[in-house]
Amino acid sequence: MPMRLEPACRLTGHEACVVRGTFNSHGKLATASADSSAKIWDLSEGRLVSTLGGVHTHPLTDCAWHGSGNWLVTACEGGALRLWDIRTGVPVGSAKCDDPTYCVSLGNSPNSCSLATGDSQGVLHLWDVRQFASLSSHYPSDHNKPHIDAVASHAPLSSVEHSQDDSVIVTAGLDGAVRMWSSWSADCLRTLGAGASGTECMGATIATSDIRDKSASVYVAGLYSDGLARVWDLRSNRSMRWLRGIEQPGMRASNEGSPCTLPRTQLARLLGAR
Repeated sequence: MPMRLEPACRLTGHEACVVRGTFNSHGKLATASADSSAKIWDLSEGRLVSTLGGVHTHPLTDCAWHGSGNWLVTACEGGALRLWDIRTGVPVGSAKCDDPTYCVSLGNSPNSCSLATGDSQGVLHLWDVRQFASLSSHYPSDHNKPHIDAVASHAPLSSVEHSQDDSVIVTAGLDGAVRMWSSWSADCLRTLGAGASGTECMGATIATSDIRDKSASVYVAGLYSDGLARVWDLRSNRSMRWLRGIEQPGMRASNEGSPCTLPRTQLARLLGAR
């Protein structure tokens, strides 16, 4: 039987559902909440480091770390994006999508300038963080706008993730498909099969050290609304297996007396899609 672990600690402070939790390379945890704020936690001391709030006017839907561990991007249902310097706790840049932004991903390299976002209309947006306000002096660029490209990809997107080497972006959609995109050209490189008819893909993640290295293993996992995870081995061009044991949609999450039902597009956050 799978081993069940007890929580090492309880972190309280958000006033609504926590829709995302993600670690940076320095071991700090960022949480995004429907209370329109994000919080940074130091787990070594079990304390709250800072609250990033007062800017978003809609519930947050996602957050993601930059590879440097110094910046965090937050997204909300109103389509607004905010880039924060966690060393100061203030936003250093912003952008706006026309539709609710469901998922975000920043590049893993400390020098990466790539930001990818997915929205409620199934559009994958690519951005250049070098053009986000004060970062333009840190990352010189020939572009004069942060938005690079927009690609109609899926039904509403539930997750977006950069590969470890930042060369590929993986998206999951509520149409059940997992797609791989070039982060440089925005071309669709591959579409992986969906689950049973009507099954939604709630998240996808990729595991590889360098996708351009032909000797390196490349695995992609898709998380589905019927409680299954499907894993593909891209080097052998085959689907490896279905993994059972993931809870079905409709789970509830609460924080100190404030229960609510998680949106289906946020289920992947709790399943560890990244």
